[in-house]
Amino acid sequence: MKLNMLICPALCALALGFDNVAPAQEVFHLNWIESGIRDTVTAFRPHAFGMAPTAPAGIKQAPPGLKDPIYGSFEIGPDDAPRTIGVIFDITADGVQHLYLDGNGNGDYTDDPPAVWTSKTYQTPDGDEKLAWSGSGMVVIPFASGLKHGKICFYCNSGPSPNPEFRKIMFYYADYGLAGKVKIDGQPVGFAMVDAGCRGNFRLSSDTMLCPTIWLDLPSPNPRGKGRSYPAQRAFQVDGKWWAMTNITTDGDFQIVASSKPPEPKPVDQSTGPDLSPGHQAPAFTGTLLDGKPVKFPEDYKGKIVLVDFWATWCGPCVAEIPNVVKAYGKYHDQGLEVLGVSLDREDSAKKVAAFTVKREMPWPQVYDGKFWGAAVAKLYGIQSIPHMMLVDGDTGKILADKTIRGEGLAPAIAEALAKKHAK
Repeated sequence: MKLNMLICPALCALALGFDNVAPAQEVFHLNWIESGIRDTVTAFRPHAFGMAPTAPAGIKQAPPGLKDPIYGSFEIGPDDAPRTIGVIFDITADGVQHLYLDGNGNGDYTDDPPAVWTSKTYQTPDGDEKLAWSGSGMVVIPFASGLKHGKICFYCNSGPSPNPEFRKIMFYYADYGLAGKVKIDGQPVGFAMVDAGCRGNFRLSSDTMLCPTIWLDLPSPNPRGKGRSYPAQRAFQVDGKWWAMTNITTDGDFQIVASSKPPEPKPVDQSTGPDLSPGHQAPAFTGTLLDGKPVKFPEDYKGKIVLVDFWATWCGPCVAEIPNVVKAYGKYHDQGLEVLGVSLDREDSAKKVAAFTVKREMPWPQVYDGKFWGAAVAKLYGIQSIPHMMLVDGDTGKILADKTIRGEGLAPAIAEALAKKHAK
């Protein structure tokens, strides 16, 4: 049973709401599925954490025989008492890779079931051969009703070989969830729910990256798939009628009520919004940096080429792009490149963003106001998805290169912009 994989930039878009119009009825309690839920609900939402060569203080017993380890971790469980799951990634002298998990969060890597880590060769559309590295392991999740075991899947950026950049970021997503049958308008329907936020919590969230994903065993609009997947905060349709989940508990109990059709997403009005294509003027702004100091853009960047980077710590593709930006900054900063980050992180995240930028070696300033998608600079620029970056001439304020410079196109675009500026 397969559905098209959800693409993460779309998942980083604004959540859609709905209005319930009928009282709740039966309470549904689904069965716990500790692994394999993705075989049914193929849509998944990757998250990311950084890996570093310094061992954290919380390790009580490391795996034996480590050769070249790097370390990372992520939290899972209730917000007031999350459990830290440690991850060690090691490459032995003969090039063999190993993934180790502290799945129960006790600091001992020797008392957990072994994790799986494998590689798979595939061909890109242009015929290049690459390797995809992925694995999985079991973790202990502190739900409100008690501890549950669940499988987490991991993967790293693909590449022809395990190079240093490839090892800096680890992506992960949940392969556990709930499944069973529910009655909708008297009709039994197969139903599943995934903790897509990997947070040990099935409650709704205004952040689409944290909200659960649901699956209904109904005819799929995709001829190659079966079933339908939705973010749990959206209304869904069964036999021409609209329904919605409500009263979802931490453990995933819920009710289903009659609802109304969710509003269609509002299209961006390109006729009135700023044109962010090359040759046009980047909107000027005054913002507040993480250290509380003001920044005036582009006024404070005379004589410079500026990479304006809209991003957030919760955005997987943004995190994946960071090593690229760090590398470019190190190479071109002395030649006149500056980077100005605009964080779309949520309220009360200033310390988190600051710590993240230090850990990820991002020395450039960050504009942050804690307003999430409503961040003032993001609204001024009409940003609808992240990561979104552009090159701007600090003297003229003109956009030199747009969001297409991500990935392998970043360094050449910077080099070209600097060369033209120095030639004047």
